[in-house]
Amino acid sequence: MTARSLLSNAASLTIGRMLLSLGRLGATLLVARTAGADVYGEYALVLGVVFLCEWLADFGQTDIAVRDRGQVGTSAPVATLRRLKFFVAPVAAIILPALILALGYPEPMVLAALAGMGAVLATALLQPWRAQLRIEGRQHVDIGTELAGFVLMIILLVCALLADLRLWALIGASSASRILQLVLVWRMTSIPIDDVATSERGPWHLGRVALPLGLLGLLVLVYELSAPVILSQYLSLTEVGLFMAAFRLVAPTVIVSQAVTQAFFPVLSAAWPAQSDVLLPGQDAVLLLCALSSAIMAAAAYGGAEALMGLFGADFLAAAGILRVLAIVVFLRAITAAMSPLLVIANRHSFGLWLTSSAVALQLGLLVILVPQFGLIGAALGYLVVEATISTVGVWLVATHVSGVRPDWTVPLRFGLALITAAAVTELLGYSGTWVGFFMTPVLLLLLAVMLGVLTRQRGSSVAAVLARRASVE
Repeated sequence: MTARSLLSNAASLTIGRMLLSLGRLGATLLVARTAGADVYGEYALVLGVVFLCEWLADFGQTDIAVRDRGQVGTSAPVATLRRLKFFVAPVAAIILPALILALGYPEPMVLAALAGMGAVLATALLQPWRAQLRIEGRQHVDIGTELAGFVLMIILLVCALLADLRLWALIGASSASRILQLVLVWRMTSIPIDDVATSERGPWHLGRVALPLGLLGLLVLVYELSAPVILSQYLSLTEVGLFMAAFRLVAPTVIVSQAVTQAFFPVLSAAWPAQSDVLLPGQDAVLLLCALSSAIMAAAAYGGAEALMGLFGADFLAAAGILRVLAIVVFLRAITAAMSPLLVIANRHSFGLWLTSSAVALQLGLLVILVPQFGLIGAALGYLVVEATISTVGVWLVATHVSGVRPDWTVPLRFGLALITAAAVTELLGYSGTWVGFFMTPVLLLLLAVMLGVLTRQRGSSVAAVLARRASVE
């Protein structure tokens, strides 16, 4: 993979994911403003379970197949992944309505879950072709087809809202988008089959190797869903809608970090363990890009909280405080996202499983205690406590230990100090919560980052040097 290819993939994934996230924010605004907080709460909860089942359809097997392809140099892992998906797809799809029923939600949500089964099936069947695109350095094709599917979803969503259709039609729009993406990827990608006959590792081997990573991802999604589910049980679906609207506003922060790490993953994986001259600078570059992008976006969300929540309608202004807490949460989560791939690259993702299990257990305990006492803000504070302790610090310590890669830990620390200071200055000047604060806080953040020495010409040159280096993944 050439430097130009690496840069192109990182840029296309980042821009594409940002467009998708902004589009999903637009979908959120459509549903929230048209149908109200309670219907949006139902919509967000069902979509959350759809995303969980889509992960069950993948379960980490795509990342393992890409890693094995880069390390063994044959197409057998991807061909094996394709065979495995035909077993996984129907199981993951059936789990979707079963979970909604088990949680005791009303009939409209159950019907919506049935409509969402198409998204889960399509996601499962997509994975081998998406893996092949990553190996070939053609992630722009993957993101392009996803964007095409998303355009279809928006069209169908608008039609459903105008026709005053029920919840199942809103979720069905998401299924249609995944199905279109599947058709487009099938037509634009082919998987070599010459190594299938000689492969000694069958589907069950791949599933077994990916199991710790799959469980890790599942725990992460349970962690994400815990707040809305508990809010729906202790409070109401209206509070779920308020919380999820605030979370949707800060979601692009993590999406950018995931796009950066996904683009660099094949290069860092191929450099393990011998090419330390590629691995450490590459991880430093990932950490810097993730910390920079997440700090800027968190600053904007914090500084313009009331103005942003007002986009959803007057009823959503009550969630401005939630948005401020979540802005800090997603900054911490972006640092975790930057470091987590080292566990996979070092084949020690089982350590991440234990860390995430601890985070989920602590999160559930905090939510059960804080939500009945403090409502929405209690749910946000629960996330903040877990992210600031187990997730960020724990993942950093374990990832650096098992991989031997030790990036500059002062980079996220200085960005965090700049973020807190910029938010405080905006508050003191009386612009917090306004559109002026939305723009002012990120500008102050960048100025403070330069003053703290975290944004320098030397660091920029170091990132450019990583991008200029050729790293073979063949």
